Amino acid sequence: HLLLSAALVFSAFHGLSYAHGNEHDGPPAAVPTTAVRANDAADALRQIKEGVDRLEQSLGAGKLDGIHEETESLETLASLAREKATVDPAKRPRLDSAVRQTLAQLDQLHEAADSGDKTAASAALGKLKGAVRLLESSLR
Repeated sequence: HLLLSAALVFSAFHGLSYAHGNEHDGPPAAVPTTAVRANDAADALRQIKEGVDRLEQSLGAGKLDGIHEETESLETLASLAREKATVDPAKRPRLDSAVRQTLAQLDQLHEAADSGDKTAASAALGKLKGAVRLLESSLR
């Protein structure tokens, strides 16, 4: 019974470890060779803005491939911006809201790109740009 229990636990854990890859009906994404890093919130914001520019260029060229990875990096950077921000505690809820909005729009863009919907991806990009402006103002 102990061996059977161990096998069930392993298979459950193994399934969970690949859950993100399976949500896109393909193999798990390769682990990036470089980790996403930011020195501080301002650095994270700078990298987010650069990433949004790359997303806009890709969409402008009609290319949806690569958006998946870019949005995942930007999600990490948005979380790092929140984590590393040194804002007045009274302004923290505004920052948290801006980060949630940014993450939500990144998710919408990610899903639209994965499904090949250029119109939805463009709409999500427009909303993402607004969310990033809100994020920027909440970091001041």
